[in-house]
Amino acid sequence: RLYTMAYESGEKGNDRIKCPVVLMEFALPKGRKDVVFTKNDILRRVVLPSVEVSQDKEIRNGRLYVAAGLRDGKHNWGPSRRIVVIDLKSLSILKQIDLSWYFDEPEGLDFIFG
Repeated sequence: RLYTMAYESGEKGNDRIKCPVVLMEFALPKGRKDVVFTKNDILRRVVLPSVEVSQDKEIRNGRLYVAAGLRDGKHNWGPSRRIVVIDLKSLSILKQIDLSWYFDEPEGLDFIFG
């Protein structure tokens, strides 16, 4: 599967911070050289209003981890800087790991083993 996150267009002007984020799931095309996705190719779609400025994403063990947040914390839907954990089966937010104790935005994440 292919997952993508994007700001919902046309919601509140050009202010992306106020626009909801959409997580979409696509099936990977088979046997095609040129890949073009349309709305008809979306398998599932969910609006994630609590993931306003995603900095980086990683998928591991059926979960999507999103580093997100704002320096000034001007929102009211959770910690201002955090890692959001999303279950890819249900496309629901499992938890938000608070990083607001740190002084700046999380810019990336990765899993390192060994």
